[in-house]
Amino acid sequence: MGGPLPLSVWATTYTLIDREIEKNRLPEFFEPGDQIEFVSGRTYKGALKVQLKNGGDKDNRLQIKSSGEEKAIIQAGDDAPAILILNSSGIKISNLKLEASPQNKQSGLVLSADEIGSFREIELTEIEVAGFGNHGIEVRGTRLGAGFHHVFIHDVNAHHNRNSGITVHSEDRQTSSPYIGHSDVEISNARAEYNLGDPNALGHSGDGIVMSGVDGGFIKNSTGAENGSLSNAPTEGPVAIWVWNSRNVEISHCVAHHNHTAGGFDGGALDIDGSTVNCILHDNLAYDNDGAGVLVTTFVGSTGNHGAKVYGNVLRDNGRKNGYGGIEVIGDVTGAEIHDNKVFVSRSIVSKEQPAALRIRRFAGKNLSIFRNTFAARDGLRAIDQESRTGISLIDNHICHSENEFLHLLDSVTKQLHPGQNN
Repeated sequence: MGGPLPLSVWATTYTLIDREIEKNRLPEFFEPGDQIEFVSGRTYKGALKVQLKNGGDKDNRLQIKSSGEEKAIIQAGDDAPAILILNSSGIKISNLKLEASPQNKQSGLVLSADEIGSFREIELTEIEVAGFGNHGIEVRGTRLGAGFHHVFIHDVNAHHNRNSGITVHSEDRQTSSPYIGHSDVEISNARAEYNLGDPNALGHSGDGIVMSGVDGGFIKNSTGAENGSLSNAPTEGPVAIWVWNSRNVEISHCVAHHNHTAGGFDGGALDIDGSTVNCILHDNLAYDNDGAGVLVTTFVGSTGNHGAKVYGNVLRDNGRKNGYGGIEVIGDVTGAEIHDNKVFVSRSIVSKEQPAALRIRRFAGKNLSIFRNTFAARDGLRAIDQESRTGISLIDNHICHSENEFLHLLDSVTKQLHPGQNN
C-alpha cells in the first residue's frame, strides 16, 4: 500500500458563513494544507489572524481565498488589520478585497515575523487593499534574525492608504534598529496609487512601494502614481518606488508619475537610498513628479550607498518642486554607475526652484561614473548642475539645450515607448 498518506489528507476547508469573522469557528493554529474560504461577493467584518502549527510547511501551503471568481470583501475595524499572518511558512492569499474603517490605524494585510528564523514561501496575488491607516500591504520583521524568504507579491492594487501601498521592512522592536531580515522578495505587476501620506508624521509617509531589510529581490512591471500629496515631514518625504537598507535589489520596467510632497523634501519617482549595496534601477519611466526622477542618496546614520547602477531609464519633467534634478545624487555615494539614461527637463510653473537634468549636491563619495547619457534641458535650465568635481567622472554624455533638438529627442523617445501612436 506503500508509505504514509500525504499531509493534504488531514487538511480542512473552513468556509466562513457568518459575516462576522470572529463568529466563525476557526482554530487557534491552522494545519499545513488547510483552506480558508470567504464566500465570493460577500462582505465580512473583522480581522482574520492566521498562525500555522509548528510554523507551517513551505511545501504544503495553506490557502486563503474567495470561493469563486468574484472577490469577497473584508472590512477591518479601527485597530486591526484585515489579515494578519504570524510566524508562518507556506501560505497563499488570493482574490480578496480588503477595506478599512475611516478611523483605521493599521495595515491591511500583514506578514509578521517576531521569532528568530526565516519563514518561507508566501504568495499574495489578485488582492485589492484600500483605506488603511498605515500600509496597504506590510511585510515586517520585528526581531533581529526574524524574517521571510521567498515572498511573491503580484497583481495587487494598493491604493488610498495612509503611509504606503506596499512596504517591506525589518526593524528590531527592542532597539528600533533596522536590519536585513528578508530575502528573495519579488513584487511584480503591482499598482500603488493615491497613498497620500500623514501630514503629522515626522518621517516619510505617502510612499508607493518601499523595500528595506532585504537581501535579493526585485520590483518590476509596477506603477506608483499620485502618492504623497499630504506628506509634510520636516526632513524627508515620500517616493513612489524605492529601496533602502538592502542588498542586491533590482527595480525595473516600472512607471512612476505625478507623485507629490506637501513639504520641502522628495515627492520623487525612483530611489536607491542609504545603507544599500549593489542595487539597480533600469529601464523605468518617470514623469511629472515633484521630486527627482531618479534619486541616488544616503541619510544621516546610514552606512552609505555602494555599487548602485542606474541605466536605461527615461525621465521626463521631474523636479517640479524644490529644485530636484531629473537625476539627483546626494551624499556618500560610492562606486555608482549612471549610464544610457535619457533625461528631459523643462521649467516648472509651480516652484521658484528649478530643476536640472542632472544635479549633484553635497557629494561625499568616490568613483561616481556618469557616461553615455542624454541630458536635455530647455527654457534656459541647466543640463548639469554639480557642486563638486572630486571623485566624479562624466564621459561621453550628450548635452542638449536646443529647443528643436529637445523636441526631436523627446518625440523619438515617446515613439519608442508608445509605438504606433500619433504624438
